[in-house]
Order: sequence, then structure tokens, then C-alpha cells
Amino acid sequence: MFKLFFLSVFAGVLCCAGCMIQSEPREVADTPVSVPAAMSAYENGEPQRDAAEDLMESSEDEMITSVPVVPAAQAQIAEVIPAQPESISSRELPGNGVKYPLGIIGEIEPVYVLPLEDAFAARIDTGATTSSIDAANIVEFERDGKSWVSFDVIHRESRKTYSYKKRMVKNINIVRGSENEERYVVKMDIKIGNQVLSRNFTLTDRSKFKFQVLIGRNVLSGLAVVDVNQKNTLE
Repeated sequence: MFKLFFLSVFAGVLCCAGCMIQSEPREVADTPVSVPAAMSAYENGEPQRDAAEDLMESSEDEMITSVPVVPAAQAQIAEVIPAQPESISSRELPGNGVKYPLGIIGEIEPVYVLPLEDAFAARIDTGATTSSIDAANIVEFERDGKSWVSFDVIHRESRKTYSYKKRMVKNINIVRGSENEERYVVKMDIKIGNQVLSRNFTLTDRSKFKFQVLIGRNVLSGLAVVDVNQKNTLE
């Protein structure tokens, strides 16, 4: 009788234990979460919110690290905003480092017409192609089958005069209305600043002009840059 009671109690305990084991939740294997599912979970506030945030952050990191740095673009920016020099030499232009023998000069500068010892106040004109000088008593003549020109240059202030005989480089015709004026071009030796040059000059009557000498681009090119707000910067 006692054995039967013990066996029935033991069987009941085993039955209860089996029910408890079956009622426990089973472990679910981890499965990868797709981006759409994670986004949906994030919007709906489901327990997969942390996974969605991780995916969003990793995707953003990939987007940032995948953007290449283009050296060409950096070069273009450097060209648009050039580096400014720390100091600017009087003989060097800002921005390009190009050096000119006379640097920046004014619109009026002293020019020596050699061999005259007195300087002329010359008009510096970047709009003129060829330089010109006030000449008097112009006479064309022939020497050894070549055209030559004799003329006088008279300094207005000192009244010193020098007579020249130059081989003619060419002659040009200037048409003004119904008038046709012939001008001779000769090569003259001048000194401007510390530079002694031989350049073409047009011989003309400049008695009605304030300046007896006009310096054009055929002298200025590669020699200087003109600042019209300055004058008499050269000795």
C-alpha cells in the first residue's frame, strides 16, 4: 500500500516537471536584419530599434568614406584664390612674379634722347603703338642708294639743339580728313631710368603738344608697367 502511494506521487512530480519544460520559450537563432526591415522596426518603435540605428550609422559611414578627394578641384580653387605674396618688390608685379627692369612707372617720366644731356618730360602712353619725338627741319635725302633723314631736336627748356642724320626705317602716311601727312620713322637711342635702348620713333611736329616726347608700347613692352596715378618715379 505504501509503495503504491509513493509511486503515484513520484509520477505526479515528473508530469509537472515535463509541463514546465515544454512551457519554457525556445531560443531563436540570430538572423540577419535587412535594411528595410530595420528601418520599419525603427519607425514602429519595435525592439529592433538598436539594430536599425547601427545599420543607419554604418551606411552613413560608408557614404562619407567613399567620397574621393579630387586634387584637380583643389587646384582650381587655388587658382581662383591665389596666394598673396608677403612683400612686393618695386621691380616685381603682384600675382604672377614677372619682373620688369623698370617695375611700375608713372604717366610722366624723364627720358634722355642721346646724346642730349638734358632730359625730356615724356608722356608715357600705353595706347600708342610707336613712340614719337618733336622734330624740326626734317629733310629726306639719299645716301648709298638708301633713304636717310636729317632733322633737329630742340629742347624747349634748355634751348639746346642737336642735329641728327638717321637712316630711314620706313615712312607712314597719316590721313586726317582731306589732309595726307607723311611721317618718317627712324631708330633713336634713348635712356629711360637705368635702361639705354634703341627704338623706332616717328618724327613729327609736336610744337602744339605739352610733351615733346611720347613713349609708346614699342618701348614699354617688357620694360615697365604704367600707373597713371604716379609720375616722375625715375631719375
